[in-house]
Amino acid sequence: MTEDHLDRYRSYNEYKEAKYRIFDNQTEKDFAVIKKGLEVTMKGTPRVLQFSVDDELDEGAFSKDGRLYVRLDGQETSWPRDLSPLVGVHNTENILAAILAARIHNIDPKIIEEAIKTFRGLSHRVEFVRTVRGVSFYNDSKATNVDATKRALEGMAGGIILIAGGKDKGGSYRVIREESSKIKALIAIGEAKDKIASELGDIIPTYREADMTAAVYRAFAEAGDGDIVLLSPMCSSFDMFRDYKDRGNTFRRIVEAL
Repeated sequence: MTEDHLDRYRSYNEYKEAKYRIFDNQTEKDFAVIKKGLEVTMKGTPRVLQFSVDDELDEGAFSKDGRLYVRLDGQETSWPRDLSPLVGVHNTENILAAILAARIHNIDPKIIEEAIKTFRGLSHRVEFVRTVRGVSFYNDSKATNVDATKRALEGMAGGIILIAGGKDKGGSYRVIREESSKIKALIAIGEAKDKIASELGDIIPTYREADMTAAVYRAFAEAGDGDIVLLSPMCSSFDMFRDYKDRGNTFRRIVEAL
């Protein structure tokens, strides 16, 4: 849970209260799958099971020494993390939540293993597009808040030219400074480009561009062999595009035409 939609909510606490209402009507017959360390206030009474990439749990799902574990009702099952083609800590967390939910419903471990191996991710979510002259392009248009972009950056080694911006949602972009050593250049677009540049431009070389085409060409010009161009906007798309899918598809078409 991180800051989002502060253009629509009066405070972060009000936003959290709205999100946590999802648990309100749960009873003791239900389950709530929650990341360890997340403090959730709920009116419902579900059985709470946690997942963690940092801590071994007596019950729930966790990762340890390259494996993914589920401990539930006295039984333990596990799978190698590298079965999955999906990279990044955020995807490890997603997989843990999914396999925990699957085991709650008594899905056979062999079926879970096949799903881990074959699921390639969804469009617009750190989606590989192509490599051009040694530069790899990724479409993460679904990253409509700052935390989603931070998670994408955490899953990459460095040499990143980041394309970001769009309709500002009221939060701060300064948390991206924690990943600044990985970012070779920042290409800012959309209504939020000036705010993004003001919060990050002193630590990351930053360029403002008028549209996606100019942003992609600028990013390609700044990239070298082995670098990554990542579209991960940190913003909603409605200032320039119909939705995040339109934004991601536009990025993909431009990259495919390079």
